[in-house]
Amino acid sequence: MNDFINLENEETISKLEKSLWLNNDFWNDLTLSQQEEIKKAELEIVNEETTSYETFMSSHR
Repeated sequence: MNDFINLENEETISKLEKSLWLNNDFWNDLTLSQQEEIKKAELEIVNEETTSYETFMSSHR
């Protein structure tokens, strides 16, 4: 069995996302502001507007 998930495949990401949302009811416990921040982060990921942890931290050290 393969222990890795191909996160390059949009279909796999979509299925994983749907599974996570359907199996967790925490979304309704979040404020609208928190929900919007998560949606914004999702768009940044889709648009490849992210940076690695090390790059981010290097600018704060």
